Amino acid sequence: MTREEAVKKLVTAGRLSVAHAEDFYDSIIPKPVVPQFVAYWYEEHKDNLNESIWEHLVNWDDANWDDFHRWISQPDENGVITTLVNMHQFGYEVKKEKRYTVRIRNLDDEETYLNYDNFRETWVFYSREDTDRFRTTHTKKQLEDGCFGWVFDCEGFEVIEVE
Repeated sequence: MTREEAVKKLVTAGRLSVAHAEDFYDSIIPKPVVPQFVAYWYEEHKDNLNESIWEHLVNWDDANWDDFHRWISQPDENGVITTLVNMHQFGYEVKKEKRYTVRIRNLDDEETYLNYDNFRETWVFYSREDTDRFRTTHTKKQLEDGCFGWVFDCEGFEVIEVE
């Protein structure tokens, strides 16, 4: 039974409002919380989940050792099959990743923050204005993918975790 079907039954049989039925369902059956890379893989494969899991496992030796492959390679720690099935049945939430601002130390605040220019798809130093054009907070993975993972170990940069 899907979430929608269960909510409909709660509304009709339990004579609850849709909002109360959804809240009740969510309190009984919690959604799995997964890393963003698992959510990306799931969204790409959810329409044919059984076959996609099977193909991934059958072609294990040929798979790219990306974050998802490393995650699925630890079934005892991550409960991978159960998690993927629960995501499919109950929905899921993405685990919030820590985000950071990166700034050159001991300089005037103007143009000292490391930003990602979404339009030009490149990294720049600019002010800390978060706009459609510039992303001013970054996950550790985004910084590492942009070859800026070293800022965490460099005294010349101030790396601040933000909410």
